[in-house]
Amino acid sequence: MAELDMEEVRVAEKMASIFHSDKEINGIIDIYSESLTPYKRGHLHAFIAAWTALEIFIAKQFKELQSSITININGATSHKDFSSRMISVMNDKYRLADKFAALSNYYDSTDADKDIAEFKRIKEIRDKFFHKMEGEVKNLPLDQTRQLISKYLQIYLEKKYEGFVFQRATR
Repeated sequence: MAELDMEEVRVAEKMASIFHSDKEINGIIDIYSESLTPYKRGHLHAFIAAWTALEIFIAKQFKELQSSITININGATSHKDFSSRMISVMNDKYRLADKFAALSNYYDSTDADKDIAEFKRIKEIRDKFFHKMEGEVKNLPLDQTRQLISKYLQIYLEKKYEGFVFQRATR
């Protein structure tokens, strides 16, 4: 084990404080943590935990951010009246992929298009397995799902808690 430096201690202390005070994220983290030990309950349980955490995170974040969404037409932001009307008409009819796309773009991720494609790929594999009984448990994309939820949890925490920045490993 390597020695912790003071910056790592500060980040860990801030994360503990956030997880203690932010009950919604705390619940998502609890579910997500079940995905980190596939050797305990199996790959299927771990995948379901990662997917469930991702789905809950998307739903909760979309609900909070829905009023901030703008509609673009041919790359240009539409009039606020049009955007408001579209949001009103859609109300709760958004698909999960739509919510993720809005969330990804809202967080201004430089990889939004890549992340949206990855989300759709994971969801397609998940849907085939659970709805059509196609595929093998071992082929469920656990690592990719964990990477996606982890990335967006980090972005969320850094945006919500000003001055808080995750240390990221260099590759």
